[in-house]
Amino acid sequence: MAIRLFEESVHASAYAQFRPHYSTRIRDIIKSFMEKHGCGFECMVDVATGSGQALAYWTNVFRKCIGMDISCEQIKNARKTFQEKGVKNVEFHVCPVEDLPTGPSSCDLVTCAQAWHWVDAEKLYKEATRVLRKPGVVAVYGYGIPYFPSNRKATDVTLKFHNVTLAKHWHANRGHIINHYKEVQLPYSVTDRYDITQEWPIPLSHYMGYLGTWSGYCKYKEENPGDDPLVRVHQDLKEAFTVADTDPIVDCTFPIFVILGANLPK
Repeated sequence: MAIRLFEESVHASAYAQFRPHYSTRIRDIIKSFMEKHGCGFECMVDVATGSGQALAYWTNVFRKCIGMDISCEQIKNARKTFQEKGVKNVEFHVCPVEDLPTGPSSCDLVTCAQAWHWVDAEKLYKEATRVLRKPGVVAVYGYGIPYFPSNRKATDVTLKFHNVTLAKHWHANRGHIINHYKEVQLPYSVTDRYDITQEWPIPLSHYMGYLGTWSGYCKYKEENPGDDPLVRVHQDLKEAFTVADTDPIVDCTFPIFVILGANLPK
């Protein structure tokens, strides 16, 4: 059964504003895998697209891009963002993963970014196989807990917030992110996996906004009204970076994991 989160209007807006945008390196890894197996680039579907961060860099690769999500608010934000950018070859749908909005053998790529742990994997695989052409590719990918390569103290502040402060407030499925999706087993004979990192230098205030989108934090706030642990985290991070700038650029880095499967002709 799919887990429904990130659906409130405020949360959907913050998700669009503060969540990291994926590096084009991920796109190039997937694109190279598709080219290796003779796939076309006519149509792709991004499952649980949210605000469309992962969909954005496919619009200049495919003739048609489809984003779907179970959240009306997420799709509303995605539509607005892409309309403002003047992107014409994308469409968005509110629907569950077991009912992808396209016909049989109509797509070359199905992606699921930072959402595999929230959807029903077996239903995703069944629908992806239905809509994929042969050859076609499924790409499941995500990012783990961010860290600061040059600042162990700041990394420890983030880990304490994640592992201690929010420990009782994470959904059990969060464990798949902690484990870098090592449980993902795509139902195809040809698969591959890539583990890379992505640098994300951003103002500290933006990093705080990102932490504020964590589902564990939102659950904590629901259960502890009037108590905001991010105030303490912000102060601890400012002390860790020990710079005069009140909003320094921080060298945030994410572990990225990409799992690929090719749906090939028999």
